[in-house]
Amino acid sequence: MYTGQVMIVGGGAAGLAAAIAAAREQVPVTLFEKGPKPGRKIMISGAGRCNLTNSAPLQAFIEQYFGNGQFLYPAFTAFFRDDLLSLLEETGLRTKAEHNGKIFPKTDRALDVVDSLTSLARQAGTVFHFSEPVKDITFSGNRAGDGQGNGPDETPVRLKTSYQHPGFQILTSQGCYQSTCIVITTGGYSWPQTGSCGDGYKLAGALGHSLTPARPALTGLKLRDTSFRSLQGISHPLVRLRLIHGSQKIGSSQGELIWTHYGLSGPAVLRISRDLPYKCADQADPDHAHRNKAAQSCGASACPCHIEIDFLPSLSADALRQTLREKLIQQPRKHLSNVLSDCLPLPSLLLRQIMQHCEIETDHKAASASRTQTEAILTALKGLRLEITESRGYQDAMVTAGGVRLSEINPRTMESRLLPGLFFAGEVLDIDGDTGGYNLQAAFSTGWLAGQQAARSVLE
Repeated sequence: MYTGQVMIVGGGAAGLAAAIAAAREQVPVTLFEKGPKPGRKIMISGAGRCNLTNSAPLQAFIEQYFGNGQFLYPAFTAFFRDDLLSLLEETGLRTKAEHNGKIFPKTDRALDVVDSLTSLARQAGTVFHFSEPVKDITFSGNRAGDGQGNGPDETPVRLKTSYQHPGFQILTSQGCYQSTCIVITTGGYSWPQTGSCGDGYKLAGALGHSLTPARPALTGLKLRDTSFRSLQGISHPLVRLRLIHGSQKIGSSQGELIWTHYGLSGPAVLRISRDLPYKCADQADPDHAHRNKAAQSCGASACPCHIEIDFLPSLSADALRQTLREKLIQQPRKHLSNVLSDCLPLPSLLLRQIMQHCEIETDHKAASASRTQTEAILTALKGLRLEITESRGYQDAMVTAGGVRLSEINPRTMESRLLPGLFFAGEVLDIDGDTGGYNLQAAFSTGWLAGQQAARSVLE
């Protein structure tokens, strides 16, 4: 017999929010979490401090989801930043906003956020099943738009019309459960050390949902040229980036860049990493991680991917050219590297590295610098082109791009348009945002709306 309760698969940010919202509607709620504890990804977010959300206004929030933000309007209307902060304050956990808009718990402890959410879920009546992964979900009942009850192998109609109450059977490592409502909040592939392995995609696909191919997002980029490793730790507050695949520009970004031991990181790089071509992204499907490494990288012959860096985006090429010419004339006896350091607001180590990249000796005199050499330096300053071998992949990615297609989800309820009683929330959906708390807020908001609407559908 199918029980009138809400069952949630996944105990991350979206799952905990769904549990609280559903249980507060006075319906029985059971949450299945494959790990021994909830909120493992929350625990490592914000370098362990947990960047909960952002102080940006609603419209600015919507613009941070790479074109999919409109889908989140209903979820943000139902449960947004102030609702989240008020919820946490119920347990005495206060928050703080930093100068960049990021909001953290005042304690700077992600554990306090997890403890607060878990406590609120328990108080509302949620029953937790830890260390109990969900293996399979099957559906019996009428599919969307079908009055007769399609068989499992038949193609479902995309839009819901009328239906009888459905039923779901959940198979876990511990047993079998039946319910009228399921909320899938399993996350994606990112940070697999927290237990994320894409199992929600498999569950959604088995239930008839289409998936946008997954790929790592908000991750670092590896460079083929190892000579720039000497710049490790140096950051640039404002650069402009262009991602080039073959001869085509496929992405752009602006913001901070940080040099690392493997290549590039920083907000501007993380943002553009989601635009990396499938084969360059260190494999979109981790289930095939052991295939030939060459197939995962951007070898020059197979996938020529480059990143172009404009280190002085506020200065035009003509203005920079004029400045360089004037300084070279004024200081002919100085080393060219020193002239560059005197007139440009860039680290001297970077300028020397650029000279080496242009095959110019660092002790070259300003007076002997040819037009060809100064033009090479100018080109590197306004568009240093470096080859990308691959991204850092899911091990380093903050979020997964891709997932359950939004066209198959009702944004006003987070319910499937294919199967009544099936809801999705969080990273398992094909929506990802920028760094700064946007992804966690989307998870909390969609989770809350899904849990609330799932509970109300049980009560109807």
